[in-house]
Parts: sequence; C-alpha cells; structure tokens
Amino acid sequence: MLLNNKWLFRISIIIVATLLPIFTHEAFAVQTITLDGSTVSDSSHFSNPYLINLPINVGSHDNRILIVTAGCYLGFGCTDVTKVQINSMNFTKAIDATDGTDDYSSIWYLTENAGLGTGLQNVVVTYSSPYPYGTAGVYSLYNVNQTNPIGATNSTTNSVFGPNAIGQITPTNTGSWIIDDLHCVCFSLPSAALTLGWEEQNINSGNLIGQSQYSTTPIIGSKNNMEWVNANTAFWTWVGVEIIPTASPAQLSISAVSCNQAKATMWTVMGILPLGVFFAIFAVLGSVKPEGGIINIIIPAVMAIAGIGIGFVALGGVGNALVC
Repeated sequence: MLLNNKWLFRISIIIVATLLPIFTHEAFAVQTITLDGSTVSDSSHFSNPYLINLPINVGSHDNRILIVTAGCYLGFGCTDVTKVQINSMNFTKAIDATDGTDDYSSIWYLTENAGLGTGLQNVVVTYSSPYPYGTAGVYSLYNVNQTNPIGATNSTTNSVFGPNAIGQITPTNTGSWIIDDLHCVCFSLPSAALTLGWEEQNINSGNLIGQSQYSTTPIIGSKNNMEWVNANTAFWTWVGVEIIPTASPAQLSISAVSCNQAKATMWTVMGILPLGVFFAIFAVLGSVKPEGGIINIIIPAVMAIAGIGIGFVALGGVGNALVC
C-alpha cells in the first residue's frame, strides 16, 4: 500500500522522537576540585588564649567549602577543639582523634550551602583550655559536593618510636581529594610525602608541631599512604578525609560522543533505544483502531508499554555509564 501524507507525517514524528534523546540526553560530569588561593595557618598565642584566628579570602566560586584541620598538645589541659566558627556559623566536624596522652587532631568543614560567603572570612578555632599549644590551618576549595562533601575518613595514633608517621585512607569517588592533619611531639620537623598544605611549630614550644598535606590525584578504591617523613617521634595523632567533587549536567552532543565512555555505550543508544521508541510511537500513532475490535487495541498497547520500557532501560544504562 502506498504511503499517504498521514503515514509520512507519522514516520516523520517517529524519526524525530527516535533521534532526539540521542542528542539531548544529560549525563553528569565530575567537576575538578580546585584550591582557591593558598592555605592559611597559625599557632596559639599567650595573648589570645583558647582561640586561633585564621583570616582567609574566599573567592566567588560555585560549590565552595572551607576545610579546617586543627589540633593541640594534651599536656597543658587541652582535650580537644570545641568549635570552629565564622561569626555565628558553626563548622561541622568530619573526624577527630586523640592518643589520650599527648596529641589531638581534627578536621572540620563549612559549605556554601551552609552559609559560607565570599571575601575575607575570619575562621575562629576554639580550644577546650587556654594556652592549648594548638595549631590550625584552613583550605578554601570549590567544585565540592555540597550535600555530601566528606567521603572516607580514617584516624591513627602512635606510641612506638619510629622515623615516620603514616596514615592511610581509601577514597571511593572519582575526582576526589584526600586531606590529613598530623599533630605530634616531634624531635624534627617532618616532611610531607604528598603536597604540603600548611605546617606550624607552636611558638610556645618548638617541638609541638601541627601539619597538613593533601593529594589531588589519589588512587581511587585503594589505600593511599599519607606519610610524614623524618618525624622521629613516638607520639603523634593523625586523621584524614576524602573530599568529594560535585557534578553538573553535561549535554551529550557530537563533541561529547568522542569520550571513551560514550563510545562504549553508543551501540546501546543507537540500537535498543530507537527500537523501543519506534514501537511506542508506532503503536500510539498508527495502530490503535477502535473500530477494528479489542485485539487491535490490546496488541498495540502492549507494544507501546514494552517499547517505553525498553527506552527507559536504555536511557538508564547510558546515564549510568556516561561520564563525559
């Protein structure tokens, strides 16, 4: 039977509806976590007991976060960091640890979603006692997940003399960073095996040391050593965290199709999805004829449901596999 205008119209709709999802389907692209400027650090002062002030400039970037690493020496009454604030905004404690006799370490964060502004921000670290022999530092980052910024965490304490201090953390998210905090009674200033974030020798006692290092490219799914070399100490406490990046919609287009993940799934998009959409639209536009009896309604309806289901499965598979 020759195709009339009505069938040409129907076929045109089928073609458009089949191809449209291929070029408009959204995948989510991991954003690159970025350090905004440089870190700021300080140690406790007799003139300002209980507190360490960390003034830092925060850029007007999306998905920003401040990460504070802070600790103290336990020998003069300090037990922990009680709070970290900007004005009345409280940071969230990601992890802390203590060896019970010498050192305490902790990591805190404040996200843009929780109220972190831009420009000069004064971070105030408050300790449990005056003259805490404390040290603290702050990182300003952006492109960080605002709902769940912290992934894996870990802590280690030590009471056996050795040359190095080592903590381990296993990140699980593509594109994540790892950051640590070390507080020690060290006989020499340790060297960071990764990228040094900050280091402070407490001005009240040179061998009470706080430090932080980070890695922008940890091995995902494996234990990463965060080592401090030549610590020459038996007394240290270490904590570490994974910082998770945010993701944003990335339009799947001709240029995006060049990535390896898209290539691996393109047969799914070009094969199963168009077939499913074709059956669905054909059933709805071309086959439902009430005057022909119940069979001519049921069969196309089943075809439509099956086609839509196949389409959704295909889209789901592509969405899970694509990171372009």
